[in-house]
Amino acid sequence: MISYNFTMLLDLHSILDQTALIPIIVLCWVIKYTPKRTLYNPFITVLIIKELAEIATLFLIKGYHASNAVPYNILYTAEAFLFTLQFKQWGVFDNNNNVYKFILYSLTAFWIFDHFIMHSFTTFNIYFRLYYCFVLTLMAVYQINLITVNSNNPLYNNSIGIICTGIILLFTYNIIYEVIFRMGLYNKKYTDFAIKTDEVMAYVNAVANLLFAWAMYNLPLKKDFRIPKDNPLL
Repeated sequence: MISYNFTMLLDLHSILDQTALIPIIVLCWVIKYTPKRTLYNPFITVLIIKELAEIATLFLIKGYHASNAVPYNILYTAEAFLFTLQFKQWGVFDNNNNVYKFILYSLTAFWIFDHFIMHSFTTFNIYFRLYYCFVLTLMAVYQINLITVNSNNPLYNNSIGIICTGIILLFTYNIIYEVIFRMGLYNKKYTDFAIKTDEVMAYVNAVANLLFAWAMYNLPLKKDFRIPKDNPLL
């Protein structure tokens, strides 16, 4: 019975994880109606890498019963650096390039420390994961604040605002998930709580993917928002 439930759970997670394909499908559908959107290229690249990581996970776990740490570590690295580049392209660091450099250097330092000093690239590592999730969440909150101040369009129709909402939801829960999952590994009394947290993670990921799909749908309909360089809040 335990094996059956685990199999069912794995299948449910697999289905929910494949929602990463939805924003890519929506993008392919709307791209013919809109000029090339280079302003979103880092984000679109993350979407593609995310789906490839999910496919690799299915292949490794179901085909070879092997760890999926490597494809996910590739995804986490892409998320950290490409989303940071994306925020730069949206103008967050136009008046403070030193902050952008600090974030890049600190991400690189955490990445090297976690993957090559404390652990390896073939294991799931927590320090880099927690750091970049925290940093991306802060940048997304700041971005939404600037959009609210500078844009007259409603947030639910603003592609950048929708993407930032998805980032806040996904990476805030990732922080909670990582902490609780580690607690479950090292203390048996938290094991059941960690399992429940892992179950919810699949749904949070699916909701974020749907938000990203909605953002892609709005690309041809709304003018791109970019923070003015003379913004007094920067």
